[in-house]
Amino acid sequence: MRKYLFATLFWVLGSVAVHATQFVPLSIEKQIEEADFAVEATLDSKRVHKNASGQIMTEYTFVVNEGFGFNEPEFHLEIPGGTIDGVTSMIEGGPRFEEKSKVFLLLKNVESKIYLSNFTLGEYHIVEIDGKSYYRSEVFSHDPRIGIISKEKMQSLMKEKWQHTSLVPNPSPKNEQVVTNIPVEIKSHDIVRIPTQVEELEKTTLSTPLIFLISFIIVFALWIVIRRKQQ
Repeated sequence: MRKYLFATLFWVLGSVAVHATQFVPLSIEKQIEEADFAVEATLDSKRVHKNASGQIMTEYTFVVNEGFGFNEPEFHLEIPGGTIDGVTSMIEGGPRFEEKSKVFLLLKNVESKIYLSNFTLGEYHIVEIDGKSYYRSEVFSHDPRIGIISKEKMQSLMKEKWQHTSLVPNPSPKNEQVVTNIPVEIKSHDIVRIPTQVEELEKTTLSTPLIFLISFIIVFALWIVIRRKQQ
């Protein structure tokens, strides 16, 4: 019985680790400060493969429409997860890019490889609202401070750090799709909020303290049962 008790305990704690993915909201100024460069880009293609360690990875190729501190016409971004040979691997809260989608990304350069700055926190989707372009946070889209920021405001912040913007002449891929008609409540000329949209992470994730409480109750109940049987 003790063996089953410990097995249950490890299963419960493992579940906590899997479902406890959390992001800390950072001001857009702090996000920009931590990034090495930024781009407005369109997803051109993706490729799923296994790396040298056998981990499933998805390599995304983006065409750069506008770069801040970045002058290349395209770049590759490798993210853990994907489906290959009938096997699916994923990281809860990881980035999600749809085919031909337009995005604004804050990026890091580590040993000549490009990564999302602060993982999914550096991912913003481009949306059109009343004829104006906005950048919508993938993680905190409901947050009135960083949820949706006007392109004008974001570009102003970009130029404060990198001094200039580089317009890349490459044409965007055909059949480009932009999300429109997002219901919003405009708070200012720079930042808007989606009042009815709930962060997806909060839908699928219980709070860590609650999960630990449930885990403790389960383990304690099993311990009581084992004690009684031993008596």
